[in-house]
Amino acid sequence: MNILLISDPELRNAVTWEEWLKSEGHRVAHIQTLPTNWAKGNIPSFDLVIPLITIRDYTDRTTRRYDLVKFLENDNYRLLNSTRTIDLSSDKSLTYKAWSKAGISQPKTFKLSSLSKWPMKNEKMVFKPIFGHSGDHILLVSSLDEAARHSTALGLDAILQEYIKSPKCIRMICSKKVVLSCYEKYIPGRVVANVAKGALRHSFSPGNELVELAFKMMKTIDANLAGLDILISGSNYYALEANIPFGFDKKDNKLRGHLMKVISGYGGMRSAD
Repeated sequence: MNILLISDPELRNAVTWEEWLKSEGHRVAHIQTLPTNWAKGNIPSFDLVIPLITIRDYTDRTTRRYDLVKFLENDNYRLLNSTRTIDLSSDKSLTYKAWSKAGISQPKTFKLSSLSKWPMKNEKMVFKPIFGHSGDHILLVSSLDEAARHSTALGLDAILQEYIKSPKCIRMICSKKVVLSCYEKYIPGRVVANVAKGALRHSFSPGNELVELAFKMMKTIDANLAGLDILISGSNYYALEANIPFGFDKKDNKLRGHLMKVISGYGGMRSAD
């Protein structure tokens, strides 16, 4: 296939994506900004567009990478994940609203700017910037004033979320129909478990209940490929986050094979064809 890869200047995982795709015989064009000649209608043909759009790209529209994805989507190019999926996964308040409407179990979640009093009496809550990423600025808070101070310092609205004590944090990399990878990630004594920041990883085969929840999470945000975070506490399962793009182990050849099979399933020049 002829594939267009869109990534940020820091090339988070983009080099690995390009290497893996080329090793499968795909032709890959890798861009980070909208080429000036494209605006004149001189756009090459691509079988698939893979947008590795970070939350920073989503919130800082001066990078124009989100606009580039929208531009191609409006021209009926086939996208691995649509701008609607990028919207729903980037804005955590939209993510939880969509999952709540679909009846998906998740920690009790409240938008900070909508609160006039502490929603969970005598309980600490998890503070998360609505457009947070990589586990940054996530912490436990005890009052509305404390949460508001953090929000003001960051210049971002946030969500307050029920603190699920000592859960297992599961990362599942999924397509709409297949679980590509599943592992528990953990850092003893930490609220957030981020593999890139030292979290340990233990792979396992998920049971039916976990798989069904993952697919429902994917369907609700219309994702074709995502990294999902799910908490398990006792017999309870909680949807936590959807990540597009997502981090992965660049030496994971099993995941590499699964990902390339998923990509090969998205042929067809334009969605309107």
